[in-house]
Order: sequence, then structure tokens, then C-alpha cells
Amino acid sequence: MKLHLRFLLAALALFAVSLFLPAITYDVSGTSDSSSGMSLLLMGWFDVFAGVAGWLANPFFAFGCVAVLLRRKLTSIVLLSLSLLLAISSVQLFSTGVMKDESGALYPLQHFSAGFYVWLAAIVVALVAAFIKDKPLTT
Repeated sequence: MKLHLRFLLAALALFAVSLFLPAITYDVSGTSDSSSGMSLLLMGWFDVFAGVAGWLANPFFAFGCVAVLLRRKLTSIVLLSLSLLLAISSVQLFSTGVMKDESGALYPLQHFSAGFYVWLAAIVVALVAAFIKDKPLTT
């Protein structure tokens, strides 16, 4: 198997793992609550309405991975770089708060948890895959 595909599979595995880990912890009426990566993937797009674009890293990640598979080097590098920048912009949640449901209420973010960092690692590994240029093996 080519090296770029191994990195891409590792990135997809990291992304899958991040879905089952707690990703953020926030304050709800004086008590800590957390959300898993899966709930953020499904509901995190609500935060876009609060001016936080971090969730948009997910579609860029998906299209970037497809571009890596298709060996569209420049396209995959651009898409995955945008994904990484958008993911890092999630630090904005510390100032805006987290929308945990459809009510629109914002809860103060306490800290990012393991799922968030594994999600970031998945994007970085996919970006590395985009930069890899596989050379044919010679004997």
C-alpha cells in the first residue's frame, strides 16, 4: 500500500476515534457538562450561526481526503489547510460560548477535551498525506 494511503487511513481512523471521545467541556448552571465528537459533528453546525466557523472544518476535511485519494495534490493541500485553520478557529468558542442544543443558549466553554485534539491530529495527518509524493519502487 502506498504511503499516502496509509497516512490517509490513519487520518480517517483518528477522525472516527474522535467521534467517540469527549471533545469539549462547558459550564451549565455551575456544573460541568461535555459533548462527544459525534454530538458536535451532528449539532456543531448551530455554532456557525453564533459566528464560530470551526465546524466547517469537517466538510473541508472530507473533500480534502477525497482529493488526496484522487491525487489532486494542490487541491488537497488547499482544502486540508483550510480545514486546519477552521478547526483552530474553534478557540473562538472561549469568547462566544457553546450552543449545546437548538434553544440558542450559549454556555461558557471550560476546555477542549481529548476528542478535539484527536480531531485536530486527524486533519494534520491527512495534510501530511497530501504532501507525500509516492515514488515507484525500483529494484
